[in-house]
Amino acid sequence: MDKIIYGLNPVIEALNSENVTIDKIFILKSKRDKRIQTIINLAKKENARIRFYDKKFFNKFKEFNHQGVVAEVVDFKYSELEEILYKNFIVILDGITDVQNFGNIIRTCEFFGVSGIIIPKDKSATINSTVIKTSSGAVFNIPIVKVTNLNNTIEKFKDNDYKVVGTSSHGNNTFEDIKATEKIVLIIGNEEKGIRKSLLKKCDYIVNIKGKGKTESLNVVSATSISVYEINKILKI
Repeated sequence: MDKIIYGLNPVIEALNSENVTIDKIFILKSKRDKRIQTIINLAKKENARIRFYDKKFFNKFKEFNHQGVVAEVVDFKYSELEEILYKNFIVILDGITDVQNFGNIIRTCEFFGVSGIIIPKDKSATINSTVIKTSSGAVFNIPIVKVTNLNNTIEKFKDNDYKVVGTSSHGNNTFEDIKATEKIVLIIGNEEKGIRKSLLKKCDYIVNIKGKGKTESLNVVSATSISVYEINKILKI
């Protein structure tokens, strides 16, 4: 991942997380925000070094909305599949490549109480500073797992009585068709190509989100938000 985290809330969330280790924190000398003191207190607790600099120093970060706070990190720790294998609501991202989309999806999933997110090791966006910022630090509050083979991973969930739900404009189901169940895996497809055929074959339900306007389809973030909301109602989370 990138070696920096920027922004007040993302840095606070990172300091509170066990999934990332912060080495240094750079704070703008003139910055006035009550969250600065929170960062200082957490940094001392975590033995992270704090440095205060003027605006000239922060010019190197001008492309980021840093809010006067930048943290230098060691690495992000992904969760293990076993940590979420028996949770009730899992989201699998089949090749989401845009980091902004990835960050927004993480934020949505965390907001609605999704138990964990799974991504493939290849051909997928990974955690970096943009994802962290876009997610508003939500990335530190939800398990994110990398796996080598999504097909095999889905089979593990099916073996543990999960129902698998996919979304596609070619689907024949609605969310109302999904029978009451305690555990669901939701698959979200690539921004352009959607869910791969091999994964669609493993779905118990393929939902087509139909609108009433002239727009043919939703972007992946909007589709995810609707899907997660609807499945929450099915699971009664």
